[in-house]
Amino acid sequence: PVPDLTAVDTRHLEQLLPFVGGVVQGALPGGPFVSTVLLGDLTGRTPVAVGTAAEAGLWLGAAHRSVGIRPGQVIVGRSLVLPPPAAHAPPRGVADLVEGIGRTYPPQPGGPGSAPAGTVEVKQLERPDGTRTWVVTIPGTQEWDPRQVRNPFDVVSNLHLMARRADDVTAAVERAMQLAGIPPGEPVVLAGHSQGGIAAAALAADPDLRGRFDIRAVVTAGSPVAHLAVPPDVATVHLEHRQDPVHALDARPNPDAPHRTTAQVDLRAAPDAALRAAAASPVAAHDVEVYARTAAALEEAGDPGWTAATAELEDLLAGAATVSTAWFTATRVPTANRP
Repeated sequence: PVPDLTAVDTRHLEQLLPFVGGVVQGALPGGPFVSTVLLGDLTGRTPVAVGTAAEAGLWLGAAHRSVGIRPGQVIVGRSLVLPPPAAHAPPRGVADLVEGIGRTYPPQPGGPGSAPAGTVEVKQLERPDGTRTWVVTIPGTQEWDPRQVRNPFDVVSNLHLMARRADDVTAAVERAMQLAGIPPGEPVVLAGHSQGGIAAAALAADPDLRGRFDIRAVVTAGSPVAHLAVPPDVATVHLEHRQDPVHALDARPNPDAPHRTTAQVDLRAAPDAALRAAAASPVAAHDVEVYARTAAALEEAGDPGWTAATAELEDLLAGAATVSTAWFTATRVPTANRP
């Protein structure tokens, strides 16, 4: 059956159009609130070059020609906007990670976002013994113009990610990790919502990038990632709402492997009234704040499958005495006749 879309706010219909196929594929019958399934398998990606001449992350306008930056190229630099105090809290589990993704979206009325467009967050967790874990947070799509625009978190990057082609989002994340100074051998956790989750899985599946960064865990929320092969030494957790069509855009279930756990959640059966209300709208079901609530509910429920699936991730996050958080902004150099 196809879900009833009459409750969808007409302001969001434009965003829903690319997901029509996913609505049909992803509409599943009811069931328990959560069924945890062990899941994995697959392939890599070719990285694209990212410019280094504009470390401030600002659009250079016509001046880009004088410093050798090509139109259409992505530049990444430290954001001039400082992360809010909440961004410096140490994450303890999946719920904290997904809540943190919400802050990396641009500000919007009633939303959690507070970052400039195109922001990637890199968090350094340091323990008293000097060991460190790095957390890289990646938001989802922010631009729906079908043309290539300044913000690389756009439809063009979505198409490239789903086709396993070189894309600007994974390239921007890789550059942010370099600028943050993540050294080889120190564990990295990648967390992303929607497009950001696809990028996180693509980065973990890239053997060249894994040769430079020790990616140990991936968390995705509302992301179609079945087409990406996360290696067996990467602990991977996928959150999917049954009423969210986006995670089904790849038209297949996530692979079945011990290192990949997919929690499929029926919002209609959630103990939280706010979660049950979100089941009425595919747009609400895809919202990052709703996914953060779902993760918190799973942690509170103490489901044995969920506890086992997230144990390795929580070990990577445990014991942080100090937290340093940095935002990095990615911007495409405009091409001619583009806004």
